[in-house]
Amino acid sequence: MTKRITVQIIFFLAALLANSAAFSQHEDANWVFGRNAGIRFHPVTNQPTNFTSGADCSEASTSISDSSGNLLLYISTSDADPVNKLYTGIYNNKQQIIGNGDSINLFYSTNNGGVFLPFPGKRDTYCFFNVGYEPQINILNCSFNTCYSLFMTTIKKDALGEWIVTEKNKKVIKGNIEESIGVVKHGNGKDYWLFCHLLRDSLLRPGNGKVLRLLLTEKGIESLSYQEVGSPILGNIVPSGQYIVSSNGNKIAYPIYEDGKVDVFDFDRCTGDFYFNGTLNFGAGFYPYAGAFSVDGSLLYISCEHPTGNRKSYIYQYETTTLQATNLNIMHRYISHLKLAPDGRLYFPWTDGGGGNHYLGIVAEPDSLGPACGYVADGYYLGDSSNALNGLPNMPNYNLGPLPVYMADAGRDTFYCTGDSTIKAFRIGGDSIYGITYQWQPAPGIDTLTNRTQLVLPPPQSRWYYVTLTDTTYVGPSCNSRLDSVYIEVRNCTGITETATLQAKLYPNPTTGTLTIELPNVQGGSMALYNLLGQSVYQATLAGGQTTLALNLPPGLYLYRIGSGGKAVNGKLLVE
Repeated sequence: MTKRITVQIIFFLAALLANSAAFSQHEDANWVFGRNAGIRFHPVTNQPTNFTSGADCSEASTSISDSSGNLLLYISTSDADPVNKLYTGIYNNKQQIIGNGDSINLFYSTNNGGVFLPFPGKRDTYCFFNVGYEPQINILNCSFNTCYSLFMTTIKKDALGEWIVTEKNKKVIKGNIEESIGVVKHGNGKDYWLFCHLLRDSLLRPGNGKVLRLLLTEKGIESLSYQEVGSPILGNIVPSGQYIVSSNGNKIAYPIYEDGKVDVFDFDRCTGDFYFNGTLNFGAGFYPYAGAFSVDGSLLYISCEHPTGNRKSYIYQYETTTLQATNLNIMHRYISHLKLAPDGRLYFPWTDGGGGNHYLGIVAEPDSLGPACGYVADGYYLGDSSNALNGLPNMPNYNLGPLPVYMADAGRDTFYCTGDSTIKAFRIGGDSIYGITYQWQPAPGIDTLTNRTQLVLPPPQSRWYYVTLTDTTYVGPSCNSRLDSVYIEVRNCTGITETATLQAKLYPNPTTGTLTIELPNVQGGSMALYNLLGQSVYQATLAGGQTTLALNLPPGLYLYRIGSGGKAVNGKLLVE
């Protein structure tokens, strides 16, 4: 490798680290699980400390914190059905069930059957996805795990700032699914892919796994698709394995409990596609259940029940490039989740599966082969009042930022003054992103060099400009090219020598129809809204100070321009 290439790689890695720091969040800072168990990882030091929670969770547990690491919400078995535990409640950080947060139909013994996700683009709004029985179905008429469906619950803050469920137990799809939910952040760093396996038509007939994939965006569930992928599933009951996702979101492993094997996939964060890599075959009588990738994704740990019986279980270690086992075989008492924590260590419950245990096992150096991984059976003490069962919180990597191809863009929409003789050209685009090439269209009037910042000659009319962004360094199944656009508006504003800014506030954005605009220190002004074709769809006169407008526009994205005294401010407005 030449010195030049080495320097480029160092620069590229530094850029990625800077990007990661910019998107650093702490939604995973608080783990609530087991019986009364809670661990908080300090937002700065990542050091764990215990707290007593109100949880009563077996396999299905999850919690979420705000970006500063303050616990917001968690789940626990609901009083609606304390015997069968078919229902779950959503609780706040005061250990109180939130408004309308009871009777969420999540069955407590689903393996990673629930997860909280921030609703993209919506402040103080969360979605809770879960696997559970439909309330109208008598589960006594269902064989094991064959009546599960996927549901969505929406949580917001009310006028007093308290959490409340605004819509619950909304069925997402028709048909039945298996009991685990997996989540990976989209390549744009904002949206979320959510996936689960569909139940086969007949549990007695072998068939490949069929994955349901949905994409959660600021508009809600924007796309839903299916993909048949993986090895044939042979067992007579539903596979109950946990989706295991690498920290960078590029690899997924799926244990097929009854068949004694684990399918391993590459995952495309841009398209949601699974690419089958191979299978870890444990053999007859082995029951792989859950696992975790190491920090760098080079190793995969699997919790698997051993055929010797007596609920003896082992944790096995595999190299992800070769899918070959290493010489690490850790015996522990019962199959359990493994989870990579913010402190870089793997944690797992050290339990008998019934009464629980006050300790978690740890793997201190999960990127190290064999015994060098630093396994300690009673590695973390939860406290006398807390017990671990066999589940740990289901959380995606909330910190995944955008891929380089999404860090690059066409720039901000703006306008051009036709009568201004001092403006010779516009720059569209922003700072250069290493490894990204740029191809602009339409070509006339555009500097065709593949630089990040493109010079645009004064356009003859309002129009969109498009750029194809291609990542020449990304190694993966896709996510290496996308199209972005910028809108340049031509306006008659003779005499303005630059695009002057205006002090103006517009809120709420997104809006459901009512809009408030503040114009401080001016007598008045005007506002215009345009659709994405550049057509005017709304105009209003603004008073000085504050003006409230009632919009009657279809939901969608609009461009706005607020002007006063030769100054203007432009932006985008989302109407819901």
